[in-house]
Amino acid sequence: MSQALVIAHRGASAHFPEHSRAALLGALDQGAHGVEVDLRLCADGRLLLHHDATLKRCCGDSRPVSAIPSGERARLNACHRRPDLPPEAPLLLEEVLELLPSTLTLFLELKEGPEQLPALKRALGKRREALILISFNGQTLQAAGALLPGLPRLWLRGGARERTRSTQQGWLAWCKMNGLQGLDVEAPQARGTLAQECELAGLHLGAWTVDEAEVARSLQEKGVRWICTNRPAEILAAL
Repeated sequence: MSQALVIAHRGASAHFPEHSRAALLGALDQGAHGVEVDLRLCADGRLLLHHDATLKRCCGDSRPVSAIPSGERARLNACHRRPDLPPEAPLLLEEVLELLPSTLTLFLELKEGPEQLPALKRALGKRREALILISFNGQTLQAAGALLPGLPRLWLRGGARERTRSTQQGWLAWCKMNGLQGLDVEAPQARGTLAQECELAGLHLGAWTVDEAEVARSLQEKGVRWICTNRPAEILAAL
């Protein structure tokens, strides 16, 4: 049994504000094998690290991400919920690519539709190594295969309870039909035989978001390839 890779969910976000520079560097310090980030389009067509549609929760600004030009980021604070930390402007994807070593795997979650892909292609430039595209949006993943050939793509699937085997078989069939490399599922979906069935189909399986040591060990034993967590140091120690 090989050790599952530990992927920092929005950085080391149990210890620092999600998607902040502090969280990304914290993930490095804690030894994470990779980092997962969410991407949304700004008003001027650049990609901002942000999960929610609005800036309210993380930056204290009620506007949607799509309403702000990227040049206004300096007026925002990605750490506004942590007054003990220095203020930080939210990061653009280009800044993340410069901040983190190119050997660290980046899982790039596209929160919107295929309209994000031209901006993604511009931001990445010629870089293709250690990048994985993930999305819940099947159309986005299909379009990414055409616009960014060669980049691994994973279909995100969620749910608080394990789905039926026939549903999961449908997921595998869709991935195979569209040339995806695998699934990235909410942890309850990986409790059964999905990892083994992915392997038989020539696909990979990852799970999110796992902060409990016992759950992480169980998923690793089932053959899950990577585990996304807010607590990379603790999960690394558990595995």
